[in-house]
Amino acid sequence: MWSKAIVRDVAATLRMRFQIYFVHHQWAEHGSLGDAVAALRPDFLMLTNARQPDVDTLPESRGVHLFRDPRDMVVSAYFSHRNSHPIEVDGVKWTELIRHRINLLKLDKDAGMAAEVEFSGYFLDHLLSWHYDAPNVLPVRMEDLVSDSAAQWRRMLAHWQVLDLLPDGHLDELLRTHSFDQMAGGTRKIGEEDETSHYRKGVPGDWRNHLTDDHLKLFRKRYGDLVERLGYDW
Repeated sequence: MWSKAIVRDVAATLRMRFQIYFVHHQWAEHGSLGDAVAALRPDFLMLTNARQPDVDTLPESRGVHLFRDPRDMVVSAYFSHRNSHPIEVDGVKWTELIRHRINLLKLDKDAGMAAEVEFSGYFLDHLLSWHYDAPNVLPVRMEDLVSDSAAQWRRMLAHWQVLDLLPDGHLDELLRTHSFDQMAGGTRKIGEEDETSHYRKGVPGDWRNHLTDDHLKLFRKRYGDLVERLGYDW
């Protein structure tokens, strides 16, 4: 949601078309994702939960693959799916989340986190099929984006060949407007936790505080070497 807000603002500033898709049925009327792009001709296309077979239908483009430690994804997903993630986003209703939330609210934290390891296959399975050496795709770790936001956003915008088109100081102002403090309502600093907020804590590596050895064994059994494939260590 953080990157969506910034990219959408950049597109609006440059008077470019922005399109975001959360699930594949949003472009089903066009056939493939590539057919939807051909019909709508967005300048910026954002995919959450991107599937490699869909990406393969796109025309030649300059992409960014933004990802984070998948163990942090599970922990973040547990709190979000239990407490804060909207059931409907941009007109798209997530019916599976309704059932999953009901289940999480019945379970204690350890059992709920184990259930989340499995449910997170909804998005982690797609990462297992990604082409990490795809040409013109810049890999960016969320951890780096958090620790050095200005440098990483400049790197991404330069990759998209739009950095020099932005007014002087515009990116810095964007990052102030969309800082964690502001996105969390202006009442908390990064690292100050609110389990009920979609912007819960904002600190990478929080999985160490929540995943037990049993959870990590479940993760390894379910997702194999995904952690190493993304460049992280155990």
